[in-house]
Amino acid sequence: MSPLRNGTHGYGSVTRVLHWVTVVLLAVQVVVGYTMGGSADRAADRAEQRLEAFEERGEERAERAGEAAEERFEREVERREEAIDAEEDAPSGLHVALGLALLALAATRLAWRRATPLPPWSDRLSPRDRRVQGLLEKALLTLLLVVPATGLALLLRDDWVALHVAAHVALYAVVAAHVGLVLVRGTTRRMVTGRDRPPR
Repeated sequence: MSPLRNGTHGYGSVTRVLHWVTVVLLAVQVVVGYTMGGSADRAADRAEQRLEAFEERGEERAERAGEAAEERFEREVERREEAIDAEEDAPSGLHVALGLALLALAATRLAWRRATPLPPWSDRLSPRDRRVQGLLEKALLTLLLVVPATGLALLLRDDWVALHVAAHVALYAVVAAHVGLVLVRGTTRRMVTGRDRPPR
């Protein structure tokens, strides 16, 4: 049996790597997602200060230069204001890139799941735990597709925001339940080494 694939020995190394890369990317995405508003606000503040300075310098000059120059100046001010509004509303490039990476990773995990069966359940899990963990894993994989997909849809239309927010709240709840069950039943070693117990 290849150590790359899942089997009776436990989780293979590919499954474990995909799991932990997902964990790291999700953690980074949460930090980026909740801090991007602050950096966008600071960038917008700086842009507004530049706009004010531009207006102070240009208004009198435009008036002195005549009506055509004044109209050009007003159009430029309007263009800059629109750019500031767009910058405030746009997600960071890193947030979008992480969303695409998570989407690709979720698709890869689904493909890998089809290519290699899951190992037998840990004997530390009761039949009820196994049912719950099975449902949680399906929910996690689904939400790993839905959250970034709805986030990317927000680039096109604002009306996806409610579903995006609801999906990432659901993701937090499912992750918390999954981690809680793993910690309570002591099955963390399985996703680190591939086995419940160290080899004898």
